[in-house]
Amino acid sequence: TPSDVDRSTGVPAAGTPPTARFPKFQRATLSNGLKIILAERPSIPQVNFELLVDAGYAADQSVLAGTASMALDMMDEGTKTRNALQISEELALLGAELSTGSNLDMSSVSLSALKDNLDKSLDLYADVILNPSFPPEELERLRKQRLARIQQEKARPVTMSLRVFPALLYGKGHAYGNPLTGSGTEETVKNLTLKDVEDYHARFITSRGAKLVVVGDVTQKEILGRLGFLAKLPDREIKLPAIPAAPAIEKTRIYLVDVPKAAQTEFRVGCVTGLKYDA
Repeated sequence: TPSDVDRSTGVPAAGTPPTARFPKFQRATLSNGLKIILAERPSIPQVNFELLVDAGYAADQSVLAGTASMALDMMDEGTKTRNALQISEELALLGAELSTGSNLDMSSVSLSALKDNLDKSLDLYADVILNPSFPPEELERLRKQRLARIQQEKARPVTMSLRVFPALLYGKGHAYGNPLTGSGTEETVKNLTLKDVEDYHARFITSRGAKLVVVGDVTQKEILGRLGFLAKLPDREIKLPAIPAAPAIEKTRIYLVDVPKAAQTEFRVGCVTGLKYDA
């Protein structure tokens, strides 16, 4: 095919970049203090929700390591009116996706729903957030999976480094010293009880310090009228022990974790700076 491109000048000059346009955040606060942040994106008929609560792996300092991630994993395994299979089937029929999880400082419950099925999808979302039943048989199933996962983490250089690195930086017993995978240890997972999981939900799934981020094809007027269920979250302050400063490191230390026959090698270099960030 004939071409009129001049290739004698080498790499073509870049053109004018397109103007980036981001939606303005619209904010509201419910009666119990929960903050709503909305970004309208009408390009596709879909709405995404993410409920963020102020408690992640760091909250494990006052309980058994791995409790936060286990409690979040359990939330969508059954409610007072639906079992895990019914939740999965209903999501499939609605074309929706629901997930739960934790990171170091936050836990979240997420929903992606079609605009046409928004009400029914939010009904299921509300049920998972407010009414998890924590079935004992599901805890035992997840416990076996978690113990197998920990063994896998120890066999892989990347995940093994995530397990040992925090304790080397912060010291054992520090809120940030537990494995960054959030999975806990074999000992703590074996000793985790149903009451531990239920207590975590009652203690940390509250409106105080929580945010609901909404992105999609919906206006503030349309969505606020559908979020009344979040007003049922208790307005209870989350009380965590103060997080102490990391121990001072006076000289560079090198730690070696030998993983025999590993196909890869993972290097991690770091230090605790004490710098603050806006979460």
